Amino acid sequence: MRRIFLALTTLMICLTLVQASTSAAPRVWSDTSGSFQIEAELVEFYTGAEIVSLRGTDGALRYIPLSSLCEADRDFVAEQQASGVSEEEPVTAPLPALQQPEVELPDPNANPEAGENPVIVINGEQDLEVWRLVDGRQIGFTSWRFAEKTISFSRRSGKIYYGRQEFEDLPDWQQKLAMNDLGERFNKDIESISDLSYNLARTTDQHVSYEATGVELILPDGSSFLVPFYEIHHENRAPIQEEWLAWAVEMERKAEEEAEQAREDSERREILQLAEREVRAQEELARTAIEREERERYRESMQRDWETHRRYYELGIPEWRVYMQERNVPFGRIPTMRVVYAFCRSGEHAVMVIQDQYPHYMVMRAESVIYDAYPW
Repeated sequence: MRRIFLALTTLMICLTLVQASTSAAPRVWSDTSGSFQIEAELVEFYTGAEIVSLRGTDGALRYIPLSSLCEADRDFVAEQQASGVSEEEPVTAPLPALQQPEVELPDPNANPEAGENPVIVINGEQDLEVWRLVDGRQIGFTSWRFAEKTISFSRRSGKIYYGRQEFEDLPDWQQKLAMNDLGERFNKDIESISDLSYNLARTTDQHVSYEATGVELILPDGSSFLVPFYEIHHENRAPIQEEWLAWAVEMERKAEEEAEQAREDSERREILQLAEREVRAQEELARTAIEREERERYRESMQRDWETHRRYYELGIPEWRVYMQERNVPFGRIPTMRVVYAFCRSGEHAVMVIQDQYPHYMVMRAESVIYDAYPW
């Protein structure tokens, strides 16, 4: 599907465009193989490019070639195209040239209630590029660019914030566009600030954020605002339609690459974690085996000692405890003391045996060891 999308960008110049807006409810769309499905609503159908734009339940727009959809979805698009296109707009209108339309600036003091559409002017400047929105408003700006931004709404201490700015401080037209976009994405009727406050209050943390794409307008006061592409009037949207589709395809490609890279990174992390767990398991097994061997050696040593005690006990040979002290200690150093055990028939014999084994020590005293009980 990625190759199909990339090929489309080279064919757009020769194609024609039909904008068929629809208010169809979300439905499940499938590809020709049936392995891919998405719940979304049909937003637009581009006849010349044979592309449909779908808005998913997450609010994101996706551009999918008509040929990639199953037969039932293609029939549905044909029905919507036949019933949703206005008679005033031709079914196959030529794609306008990629240039900005000449817009005559109307009187900024015009009365919208009298059917006039005023230009939204910042700081009273008129030397601006002007676009019209679908509701008839006209916006003056210095430059524009396609962009993807994180939009966030939050409610704190009874106030609503759009990003870090208080929502009520935004101009009326920005408030309207922001509420329309939020309502479109989450299928809510948000017509006023009270509706917005009510919906935010019903969320878990009174916060909503999402990734949005559109045209970022740079306003004369230096600020910027992201206008959803579908909110721009057709006469201003058509000249940049080809660029928008190419940008959307490129963003989709980058998103797929990032997702693929994220999957590869996740797999590498899992492999490293498995290897680390395996190493730790092997180290634990080795440590357990060493401890087991040490316990076994200690048990065998104790067993030998008790066997020796029992054998000498049966022979009537007592055990002696001999206390010794280090010889020839330099002045100022405390001599080392040592206690040694030996089985001998007498204390004198025990002293002689121990003295031979430790010639650098002198015997202080020897005493017989008497146990209250023996294990045998």
